[in-house]
Amino acid sequence: MRLPEIRPFVEPSAIFAASAALLVPPERLSVSECARRHRVLYNPGGGYSGPWTDAPAPYLARPMDCLSDPAVELVAIMGPGQSGKSEIGNNWLAYTVIVDPANLIWLGPDKQLLADYVKQKINVMVRHSPELAKRMLAGPSADNIYSKEFQGCVVSLVWPVATQMRMRSAPRFVVDDFDAVPQDIDGEGDPLTLLATRQTTFEGRQRGLVMSSPALGPKAGIEALVASGTDERWHWPCPGCGEYFAPAFDVHLAFKRDGTPDEARATAHLACPANGCVIDYAAKPEMQAAGRWLGRGQTVDAKGKLKGQAPTGARRSFRIDGLMSFASWAKLAAECRLAEIEFERRQDEGKLVAFFNTMVGRNYSSRIEDTSTVDAEALAGRADDRPMGVAAKGARFLTAAVDVQGNRFEVMVVGWGADSESWIVDRFAIRQLADGRTDVAPGRRAEHWDLLLDRVIRVGYPIEGDDSREMPVATTAIDTGGVPGVDEHAREFARRALAGGVPAWAVTLVKGAASTLAPAFGKPTFEADDAAKRRKDAVGVFVIGVHALKDVIETRLRIERPGAGFIHFPADFESRHYDELRGEEKRQGVWVRVGRNESWDLAVYNEAARRRLAEGRVTDWTNPPAWARPRARIGVRARIDSPEATAALPPKTKARRILSSGIGGR
Repeated sequence: MRLPEIRPFVEPSAIFAASAALLVPPERLSVSECARRHRVLYNPGGGYSGPWTDAPAPYLARPMDCLSDPAVELVAIMGPGQSGKSEIGNNWLAYTVIVDPANLIWLGPDKQLLADYVKQKINVMVRHSPELAKRMLAGPSADNIYSKEFQGCVVSLVWPVATQMRMRSAPRFVVDDFDAVPQDIDGEGDPLTLLATRQTTFEGRQRGLVMSSPALGPKAGIEALVASGTDERWHWPCPGCGEYFAPAFDVHLAFKRDGTPDEARATAHLACPANGCVIDYAAKPEMQAAGRWLGRGQTVDAKGKLKGQAPTGARRSFRIDGLMSFASWAKLAAECRLAEIEFERRQDEGKLVAFFNTMVGRNYSSRIEDTSTVDAEALAGRADDRPMGVAAKGARFLTAAVDVQGNRFEVMVVGWGADSESWIVDRFAIRQLADGRTDVAPGRRAEHWDLLLDRVIRVGYPIEGDDSREMPVATTAIDTGGVPGVDEHAREFARRALAGGVPAWAVTLVKGAASTLAPAFGKPTFEADDAAKRRKDAVGVFVIGVHALKDVIETRLRIERPGAGFIHFPADFESRHYDELRGEEKRQGVWVRVGRNESWDLAVYNEAARRRLAEGRVTDWTNPPAWARPRARIGVRARIDSPEATAALPPKTKARRILSSGIGGR
């Protein structure tokens, strides 16, 4: 029998030597020093890979180091995308694991975006930074998408629902893309208050980082948060005269403003605000290296000497301008010109908003609020000689809109030409049934909706200067909100119309979104059955961003000459309808009703109808699609499902395929 081997006792000196490392205090590094020493970047495909360096963006160092300052409780950073904001959070996470372990909660704007960020950024950082990787605890439960367990700390990655904000405590938090996070999470409060509650037992050690591109306006979200802190701005020295200035896209980037994007790109340069020096992009690295953060009341002279008291306080905040970011000045100029051209063609500020918020790093100031409005009398002065009820020869297709009231249907028909130039073709109300005695009751009587078939949906209008053809109404946008019973009756009517042979594109049910940030034309919503599944006969209702669409209509009303976006009025357009087009005003970013506004709403619904049919889909108008094609003239009350009108239309089954895969289904 073999006796077990008895290992000799370990000498006490060896035990102490092996455990001595546990007694060594951690390195006293700042966040930026920790990043330079321990962070390794991995960017396959052409990006920089290797040890972290501040050189491309030295402005990141001070915000990072404020996070290792015991006097600081909150750091807020506003700036464009691709400016390094998120890397500040990544480096603070690394510091929290390596230098000063403490639990940390990381809040992202939604679950899927958070998961993508963890996979593409945080996991890659941990995997390629040895000091981080070796501190990750073993086992699958220690390393998953929404929780990372390290020696001495846990990083919890959460999204904005109330249950995610409970049952956790941590002295530190990060909020990424703050302006995309709901400002009231499930009715329980704003995200910063909820996160501060998680820090209650760590008073004196609590700290938070909030980062975002702006999106909620100058008095809300990240911009308001930055304004409440030290509000520091990066200053560059001019390579020509040495004078320092805070780079600002609107003020300092010069390029050919009325040319093509390529011309804007080729002419982009900075203009020194002190002496007018022309600064080429090649000078940017030198300027970045000499840059300085300055708070309120601070100045710096041409020799780099600071004057004024350094920023203090528990809340440190910083603004990053797009000129400082990784995007070249040429790219910024070209993208700005592209957004300008899009606005000139479509009168839609959407691309300008996106450009300024995400590439410049500041809230976009609407041009609608920056310019004077146009009154009803001025609009009436633009009326054409064309009479009501005639489609202008420049129109490519017609849309109609129906605003449902308690005792009537208000209707407006619009013709659409190139670059959203439009002509009002008809404006009327349906108040009674064909018997001339029975009043319309859209909210109470479902059968009254059938009036829309022969009075609106199936109507064709004579074409100006063409005695042989007429133009059909391509689609009719019907508002489903407001009066009780309207939503249900509108869906029932749409089902009856489709079953009766009306083409799928001919009826467009719409519902306005409450949010001022809603996209102009969103995806449709569908009715669900008792099992919470989409009904087989469900009719889609398109959610529209009425605030965005009203901005478009207002911009077009201010255009004074025929061309892109101009609105033409018929000679006999009534004065009360001009007044209705002035029935709302924009106050503090929100459209507010100030009078009768039916024609205003109808203009908005017609624009939604136009977007459903033609936005980005029809490029060759020499061969228009079936729904826009003029037909042999068969009378103003012609039926679009008559043999003469439908001879050129595709079969019903093809029309329904278009609805689900192209025009309607998006």
